[in-house]
Amino acid sequence: MSQDDIARRLREEGMAQAPPDLAPEVMREVAREPRRRQRSWPRWGPVAAWATAAAAIAAGGFALSQLGGAGSSSSGASSSAAATRAALGATAGAPSAAPPPSVFTVASRDAARILQDAGVSPAHLSFLAPHHRRIVAALPRRQAQSVMRQLAAAQRNPGPGPKVRVRIVPRR
Repeated sequence: MSQDDIARRLREEGMAQAPPDLAPEVMREVAREPRRRQRSWPRWGPVAAWATAAAAIAAGGFALSQLGGAGSSSSGASSSAAATRAALGATAGAPSAAPPPSVFTVASRDAARILQDAGVSPAHLSFLAPHHRRIVAALPRRQAQSVMRQLAAAQRNPGPGPKVRVRIVPRR
């Protein structure tokens, strides 16, 4: 049948009438088909998102707490002074049981000057906290030792301004 035949037949006979039992038959067929169950996991979507965010924040806090060094105590000043002396080589004749400290709290202006004077490229720096209150610098071993001596001196004689924690990571 061509389109012309269909058009002629529609003009002559009008619209076709559906059998009276067609709608109930279609509904029965739809009711017999298996339905897809909605899964319950979308209800847990927001809970899972919040749990993931909380775990990420906790992991980040734990990671930042591990950057801090030896921790703090009531005798923190005396242990810090001993560690600074060890870093500067004041006990050169005596064997040192602990490695020199690698975390220093200094004025941010002093830290910037020391790292810039040492020729530390920004590629070796990692700013870890808002407003750059913690800096990690991965440096070659000789350069790290020189920078650590300068940071220890700056820590003994703190300059004015906001403080920043600088961690030096010697690399081979």
